Amino acid sequence: MKRKLRNLLVVATMLLACLPVAMAYADSGSRVVLDGSFVNKDSGYKAAYAEFFSTRHDMFESVSRYGDYYNEGTDLHLYENATSNIMMLEYVESVGAFRIYAAQCDGRNDPLEDCKVWENTEDRVEIHSIRKSTDSSYLKQFYAIEKDAAKDEYFLKNVGTGQYLFIEDDDSKEHLRQYPDDGSRGRGEPFVIDLLSYHTTNYGKVGSDPGWMSPHQFDCANAWMKDVPDDAVVSTINMPATHDTACTMSNLSAETKTQKYTYEQQLNIGTRMFDVRIDGRTDGIWLNHNGYNCYNPLNQEYDFYDFARQTVQFLDANPSETVFWVLKHEKGTEELNSLGVLKLLETTSFYDHLFKPEKSYVDGAPLMGDVRGKVVLLVRRYDLSFPSVEAEMETWNRNNPDRPITKEMFGYPVLGWDDLPYSSNYQAIKAYDHDGAKVYVQDYYSTLAETKWEYVENTLAQTAFGETKKPDGQPIVHIEGNGWVLNYTSCTWPLVAEPHYTSQLINKNLFTDTTYINNRFLGTLFYNYIDGMLARQVIATNFAEGADFIKIHQHDLRWVLDQPATLNRDGSKHQECATCGRVFQTASVSKIAGVQLSRTAYTYTGAAKNPTLTVKDVDGKVLAKGDDYTVTVPSGRKAVGKHTYKVSFRGDYAGTKSVWFTIKPATAAVKSLTPGTRKLTVKMTTKPTTKGGSAFQIGYLQKGASKWKYVATTSQSKAIKSLKKGKQYYVKVRAYKKSGGTTYYGPWSKTKLSKKIK
Repeated sequence: MKRKLRNLLVVATMLLACLPVAMAYADSGSRVVLDGSFVNKDSGYKAAYAEFFSTRHDMFESVSRYGDYYNEGTDLHLYENATSNIMMLEYVESVGAFRIYAAQCDGRNDPLEDCKVWENTEDRVEIHSIRKSTDSSYLKQFYAIEKDAAKDEYFLKNVGTGQYLFIEDDDSKEHLRQYPDDGSRGRGEPFVIDLLSYHTTNYGKVGSDPGWMSPHQFDCANAWMKDVPDDAVVSTINMPATHDTACTMSNLSAETKTQKYTYEQQLNIGTRMFDVRIDGRTDGIWLNHNGYNCYNPLNQEYDFYDFARQTVQFLDANPSETVFWVLKHEKGTEELNSLGVLKLLETTSFYDHLFKPEKSYVDGAPLMGDVRGKVVLLVRRYDLSFPSVEAEMETWNRNNPDRPITKEMFGYPVLGWDDLPYSSNYQAIKAYDHDGAKVYVQDYYSTLAETKWEYVENTLAQTAFGETKKPDGQPIVHIEGNGWVLNYTSCTWPLVAEPHYTSQLINKNLFTDTTYINNRFLGTLFYNYIDGMLARQVIATNFAEGADFIKIHQHDLRWVLDQPATLNRDGSKHQECATCGRVFQTASVSKIAGVQLSRTAYTYTGAAKNPTLTVKDVDGKVLAKGDDYTVTVPSGRKAVGKHTYKVSFRGDYAGTKSVWFTIKPATAAVKSLTPGTRKLTVKMTTKPTTKGGSAFQIGYLQKGASKWKYVATTSQSKAIKSLKKGKQYYVKVRAYKKSGGTTYYGPWSKTKLSKKIK
């Protein structure tokens, strides 16, 4: 179903998360100057993590340290999907302005203590990351943030110099520079500022509530699911997702680091599905990627249970939302991983927030009202059939009859995920199909970005429009029912194409796409290095003008032809709902075996001939006249000659086929043979037209000879001359007619022997 959406950018702008709402005073123009309420919502907050996007280049690039360097004096510039573009805003009351930190500073505990700040050094126009001065009167490290309330755009002004910040091209780099407000450049470069999370006073303190796990981290979350109606089928909601969600910290190798935002920041920007990979060990369950440990913001091994507690905190703070997990056994023993997940389900807080699939489904998928405020274990890529797991579950259920745990709570078991033929399919393929629930996955990851984009793009075409783009001739895999579509945009190629570099191309292609991404049906897109712009782009497709949600309704099913069958090839079709457009099943259409007439040869009688026409496919099915084909019947069908039926296929079939029958003249007869002087007069019983012919052919053979001779006549009699006196002749006759360039002969009559010629 093609449903192109309108005004997508407008909706995306409306969905901006964590943007400032408090202002201190208005300037002389249409702008307002922000005060500390932007980042200090209460006394527990010191600052906020943020990203600065430029409004040029379709708002995809953001401010980053040049080369991602940490060195003193590193330039700041615009860059696509960099790894050092998370900043921190700290409001300093005594100055009434903000310090801006380069927050990703080599994994140190507290950016406010260790990271460098923005400054223009030595009166140069370039902005650099410089060590923070302890002198708050050194105003060149402070910036006023002005907001254009009409456009949701922000402008930065250096307090020490009074100059505005601009982006300026130089040597193929887009540098962050400052210039005076002299009227020649305008009043600063417009930015979009995303607040990602708040930085609390107890950051870095290990205890019951370390700062990175404070529930207040989610006060600035984009709770976009509140606008999704309760009766919407959740599998048909377009969702931003992250691949290898927990791989964020800088001490991971380049091959394994996949995200720049922490888990809470991913949640805050609107990400709702997460690729979670676990390492079951005797000392606990830890987050892992490809054998490498993942780390929390304190540079400690990331505990799976801490990850789960963050999820519960987010749902408590945002009860309108739902979190979906795709959970994979990555390392350790699969049995320990299974037991670890089971132990998580046994905890009261997680159990209370867990979606328990026991309510009404629509074609295998729950409704938004069923899962709101819950964590949904959507897919499990690990086995539960271990005696220890089954024994533990049995013991738990026996001792806790009011809080039973079932295997269904662990998610759809897609145990063969890694064995699916992703590389040979340029689209999502069905990975799970049971009890009406269907999961389609595109996860070809061992490739370069240019190739991977073809798989991502073709899956978008498959999901949005029900068509395939590449390779030519590959049959389309239709998304049946309300199937889940998990489109992984991630890929890597060791030493050549690390996730950071591959995502630069793929994320940019997604952000600038105008063919597929602005469609109501996208499925779930799993990103590497997601940011707020990418997340909002996907979220906005659910709410743009012309969008609608798939809701509970009586399906109006119809078959839609994808490719008609012909005499040379099979066809295909799918069944979809005319109301919601979802596909429920697919079917092949067997090619046509042929068209047959019950008779193909007749003898002239003067009456019309009416053979029966039958059309079958290669499986022996008889096609229906009217539904599957129409027939052009020749007129008359009485005369000698060829009579052609033209069959035109329709419905699930295409093409034409002509078949015919022939009518030959009836059998003629010799009435009499009258010898004359060196001649013989032959008389037939009728005129030739009576037999359906236009003439008679008379054959005669001298008795004792071996070669027949022939003459023709259009009358009922014919004198054959120049015959030998005293000889007898055998005579036979047949009617004939020429029609359409072909001469049609009737059968020969019985042979008669004449008397002797005089």
